[in-house]
Amino acid sequence: MGIFKETDSKETMEEKKEKEAKRIERTFADRLEQVLLERDLSKKKFAQSIGIAPNTLSGYLTGQHSPDLVTFDIICRQLDVSADYMLGRSDNPNVDKGHTSNENELLSFYRLISSKYQNQVIGEVRGIAKLENRLNRK
Repeated sequence: MGIFKETDSKETMEEKKEKEAKRIERTFADRLEQVLLERDLSKKKFAQSIGIAPNTLSGYLTGQHSPDLVTFDIICRQLDVSADYMLGRSDNPNVDKGHTSNENELLSFYRLISSKYQNQVIGEVRGIAKLENRLNRK
């Protein structure tokens, strides 16, 4: 199965891609505007800080234009937000600061279980951490 849901409509792959591109562009524009507002950043100063003209940034904010990949990366890094968040693939704006492979594996399993069992896992891990802390103090 591809990234596009199969439907009974006569929509072509090109039409689906165009629709998805518009959704991503709108999400990017909305989230860029939101982050700039939340951080009280001047659009003009932000544009200058990333090496683009203010009217180019305005085009991004209105959805008329999209940044190239390098500029997109610079925007995400400058704002310290994840690319997945800016593209609408995640609702978490935080950048993954890097986990060990064991941490990533633990997270991947944690995300597979229901919230009931997630809470149980957290309780168990909390207990293990407290026990280890006590043992390390001796």
